[in-house]
Amino acid sequence: LGINTFLLYLSDHVVIPVLAAGKYQLLIANNMGEVYSSSYDLAGFEVVKATPEISAEALDILYGQTTTVTVTVSPNATGTVSIIVNGKKYTADIEGTTATATIEAADIVLGENNVNVIFDGDGNYTMNYNSTTFMAYDNVVTNDTFFRYFDENGILLDTVPFDELIFKG
Repeated sequence: LGINTFLLYLSDHVVIPVLAAGKYQLLIANNMGEVYSSSYDLAGFEVVKATPEISAEALDILYGQTTTVTVTVSPNATGTVSIIVNGKKYTADIEGTTATATIEAADIVLGENNVNVIFDGDGNYTMNYNSTTFMAYDNVVTNDTFFRYFDENGILLDTVPFDELIFKG
């Protein structure tokens, strides 16, 4: 028998183990002895990699802060994902079904920030990618942005990184 060939007798119950992607052959043999003539057949099959699900999330922040990008991939994916924020590449290891990277404040622009995530594939999955955005807000307080900086009682949030806020409108 050749490489990646399994022998299966019709009178047997055979469970084929989890197989890596590739081409395989199954040799099916009838060795029923007295009642039937012996015969065999060869069947080919292929195990192909699945396309993984991949998603990314990054919360909106105040300009000057770091943020964390969390990437979720299909179960059993292994290796790393590339996380690209405004052209700067970060690499994160997959642990379980997630990979995370802390994005440095210097790589974040005021306003909308683009995030592209790429999984190059592994023994189980093909390459896949996705994207998301997050916002980095400045220190300008308007009627529309008030609750980014203050709670419902008008008290400044502890997470505001600015020494000074500018009130407009």
